[in-house]
Formats: sequence, C-alpha cells, structure tokens
Amino acid sequence: MAVPKKVAPKVTHAVADAIRAGVLKTVALNSVKLWADNPRKNEKASKKVADILKKHGQVSPIVVNTVDNVIYKGNTTWKAMKSLGRKDILVLFVKFPSVASAKAYGIADNMASEFAEWDDAVLSTIMRSEDLTTLSGGDSGELKLLTGLDDKRIKSLLLSSDLPDELPDVDIKGLTQGKSDFIVLQFTNKSEVALFKNNLGLPDDYARVIPVEVLLEKLEWKTPPSKTPTTAPHRKCVRPVNK
Repeated sequence: MAVPKKVAPKVTHAVADAIRAGVLKTVALNSVKLWADNPRKNEKASKKVADILKKHGQVSPIVVNTVDNVIYKGNTTWKAMKSLGRKDILVLFVKFPSVASAKAYGIADNMASEFAEWDDAVLSTIMRSEDLTTLSGGDSGELKLLTGLDDKRIKSLLLSSDLPDELPDVDIKGLTQGKSDFIVLQFTNKSEVALFKNNLGLPDDYARVIPVEVLLEKLEWKTPPSKTPTTAPHRKCVRPVNK
C-alpha cells in the first residue's frame, strides 16, 4: 500500500496577499489622510524628497488602507508632493486585514530601508563614471538633484585620495631628501583638467606634473626670497589628478 506523500502547508501572508490584490489609482492629494500617529519624524526629510520628486517625479505609489483611508507608506512623499503644489498622487489602495496590521506594515516598511549600508567604494565609482558625469553635465548641483545625496557626501565621493606609489623624481610621502615635493590638485573629471590647463595657457597634452616655476610664471607670481639651502633642494610640483 502506497504511503501518501506529505503536502507542505501553503504559506500565506495576509498583508502581502492584500497588497497584491490592491488597486492602483491616481487620486486627488487631499482625498487621502496622513497617518496621525506616525512614529516617523519626516518634516526635514520631506524637503529632500521634494527635490528628488522635482527631478524624477513620483515613481513609487504610496500605500493607503481602504478601511480608514489612511496612508501607511508614503507620508513623507505626500508631504513633499503637497509642498510642490501637486494636486494628484499615485496610490496603491490596500484592504489590510486590520488597522493594526496596516500600522505594523508601515513600521516594517520604514525599518527595511535602515538595514542596508552603502559600499562607498562602489558608490564612488558610480558617481565618477562617465555616464553619470554626462547625465549631470559634470555639475555637482545636478548630481545632488539626481541622487538625493548632500553636497558634502558628493564631494567626498567624487574626490579620490588614491595615488600611485611612485612618480618620477617625486617622493610621495615627502620623507626622502633630494627628491621633489609636490601639491596635489584633485579634479572630478577630465573636463576640469582641460579647463585648468587652458586657463594657464598650457596645451591639452601638457604633462600632468607641472613644475612650480611654470605655474608661478603662468600665475604671474614672484618666487619669495629664500636662504641658501643647507640640504639638497626640493623641486616643488603641482600635479593635477583626475580619476
């Protein structure tokens, strides 16, 4: 006699099922209500989200419980849309099993974004990539609108401190007597390097290590008087770097 196979019980998620059965609509902004006891403080965040919405528009719908017509995901988006003077908003209407389950979902959804961390090395590569530079026109202000990152964060991601271990006649660490010292100028893209050389009256194919005498001459600076060196002289260079 054949032994009947055990059938694994079907796993159901009432909230997920409700969301899958939800109805997507564009409705009047004031026809849905904010979550009155929302535990998230989002006044400052709504201003930043407004900047992103101005650039990209509303891509993700907010989630509203059909039982009480309250927003349990997207209160920040709603406030941002309101500040921009928008009249309509994209909504996913969901019939949650209960108001309590809607609130629990709202908390869990907010928490989900806090679990992940940024890989700054990868993010820096993306921020300095040619396609994103082209999209932003090399403008950090435009990058801010495109990504939502603040000025300080963008600056740190665009400027890399990576340098080669050795350069001809240059002491990277500045510890070896008889070798050149230098100052590094960090550029965010090749266009800025070309503009820097152009402003100095240097050809585009000029070496990336610029002797200080050339720089001073181009800037019409005078070399300050100095005492006769007691050790081997250091030759100062300005080295523009772009990644």
